[in-house]
Amino acid sequence: MPRIGGGRWAGPGGGRRLIVGTGPVLGALADGDTLGLAVTWGSYASTIGGTLATAREMRLGAGNWASYDGDVEVSAGEDWQIRETVSLSGLTLSRTFLSGVSAVVALEPAWSAPIAGNGLPDLTLYIGGDPVVIDVSSDFDLGNPTASLAPVGTLPAWASWSSPNVTLDPGEVSDATSATLVFRATNVIDTADTGFQVAIISPYAAPTYTVSLGAIVEGQTVGAPGSGANVQPTLSGGAGVPAAALTWSATVDGSPASLPITAVAGTDIVLTASDASHPTGAFSASSSPVTVSAAATLSIDTAPTLSSVAPVEGNTIAATPGTVSGGESTRTWRWYSGATLLQEGPSAAYTITATSVGGTIFAQQVEIPLGSGSPVTRDSAPSGTVVPLVFSILDNDNGTAAITFTEGAESRVFYEIPDGPYQGTYDLDLGVLQTLPVCIATPALTGTATVGELLTSVAFYWVYNPDLGDLVVEDGWETGGEVIADASGLTHLVGEAEAGLATGRTETGTQAGASGPVIVRGPTRQIASGSVQPVISDLAIVRTGYSELRISADVTNVGDGALHVVAGDLLSPNARQISQGLTGEGEPAFRVGSTPITAPGVVAVAVSAFSEGPEIIEVAVAQISISDDPSNVLSGVTSLPPPTATGGSVIIAGPIFDPADWIIGAIGGGHIRFTGA
Repeated sequence: MPRIGGGRWAGPGGGRRLIVGTGPVLGALADGDTLGLAVTWGSYASTIGGTLATAREMRLGAGNWASYDGDVEVSAGEDWQIRETVSLSGLTLSRTFLSGVSAVVALEPAWSAPIAGNGLPDLTLYIGGDPVVIDVSSDFDLGNPTASLAPVGTLPAWASWSSPNVTLDPGEVSDATSATLVFRATNVIDTADTGFQVAIISPYAAPTYTVSLGAIVEGQTVGAPGSGANVQPTLSGGAGVPAAALTWSATVDGSPASLPITAVAGTDIVLTASDASHPTGAFSASSSPVTVSAAATLSIDTAPTLSSVAPVEGNTIAATPGTVSGGESTRTWRWYSGATLLQEGPSAAYTITATSVGGTIFAQQVEIPLGSGSPVTRDSAPSGTVVPLVFSILDNDNGTAAITFTEGAESRVFYEIPDGPYQGTYDLDLGVLQTLPVCIATPALTGTATVGELLTSVAFYWVYNPDLGDLVVEDGWETGGEVIADASGLTHLVGEAEAGLATGRTETGTQAGASGPVIVRGPTRQIASGSVQPVISDLAIVRTGYSELRISADVTNVGDGALHVVAGDLLSPNARQISQGLTGEGEPAFRVGSTPITAPGVVAVAVSAFSEGPEIIEVAVAQISISDDPSNVLSGVTSLPPPTATGGSVIIAGPIFDPADWIIGAIGGGHIRFTGA
């Protein structure tokens, strides 16, 4: 049976492939790889049922085809290709699927920058220090396989080589010295060198440490760093030498004392850090003597004060501390209602609860001296009598609700609407409602968002404090952020000027006693571009990988809807068929894709998983707007030559063909395409 056109089997009834599939893929190959490492075999199916049999073959360069052997080792400079021949039982036909040609590349040794943090490429060692082992291959990130790895020249006596490691032992030298060590990686393609400088430094100088001890107050504890004592020393210095294993000790008035120390007024305290086994020999560093000062006599000179928040259940009241003299201290707060302790801790704020209703609240400032001494306290003046939070909601059945609540309340309450268009739970800030009305719900618009159709809104839901006066709500409509003249009410007839813009409803709430009007814009609807016919131009087809195409077109006038793409043996599909992923005969296209359009301009769609290699591929694109208007159809024919071995080729295909340029003729029931004149 003859094969016609773009690889389709033709016969009575015409134009139908009996065997379909993806075809094999041969990926990138490197010198020394086995062929099977880069092979992905195709998958196949019969469009009329039956059993398929597959024969797999390979060839080197332009040589003869041979049975596939995945264990064959490839070499740099060779070209390899594979194929699968698929036959259908009971019929004397078969179809052959070819992979692209893969050129075997060589890998040269390539040194990358040293791994961050390993101290390379410059290394400093000290006489008497510990040996250092460097893995030359991994520390220098030699990513490619090598036939050999070795130092260049003779290594110093204090360096020894055992591939891939070099061991540097400064303990084997007695004088300061330095050397540059170079290493060479070699394979059958090339060689590459890298190196680093090693400096051997004279024996360590004794580390220089400084111990500092801050002020100490009677009754405080003094201890080593990390001990948790009130006063701890700070240690500085010691850079550039091995860390010391420090031991801490103390004297009080010149006599040894165990740490931690409880400070006594008038005594002198010294802390010492020492290391008896440091490589430089024993050393120590001491702080200057610090005389312990007597504990301060604290005083809270002015009483703490409470904020002016009304004493209403749910409100949060805050305290400002009074001035403190007589020394350093830490602060805490106690909150009372009468003799009842309500809260204790560092917080200077308290949220009033129902337990305080009917009583008063005061804050107690507590100052705790550093070191010895007793805390001192001072109370604020009491608040007014705490009143309960009482509020009620009156739904006016018109999208507004009056909320009355205890005067001065600033807390938050939850308002639940169980059903209807405003269903939900809303968080109301009573502090805001003391000065402004609040809109809590803006339901979505309904209707058809096209020119000449009605959009319908539900009145927004407002809550307000009637103490500020009656709530007056005025409404209007906007499109594209601009007010629509003479538009109001809950319905709106969409005008031609709104095509392609966002239209929505607004409400403005005012009260005579409010601090200002509140303007609320509700949800919008994007208006379709009406009956404007979409027009697309400038089809471009770019190959981005072995099995990937990037297909783009210029959306010239209607910036909505979607751009649809089909590819394969198309047979002149119209725009509707393209949007449905069909060929001109109503059959599923070989590959399809689409992407949304948000504005005029160039729009691209990626289509992948082509496996037919150099066979002919047809591509067609069309736009369908959100008003369901189809655009013109742009079509192109392109071949898919194989990429380079690395898959890096980018091939621009074309030219662009209009469906009017297609000449379709019938030959033996099959189809044949001619493009151009």
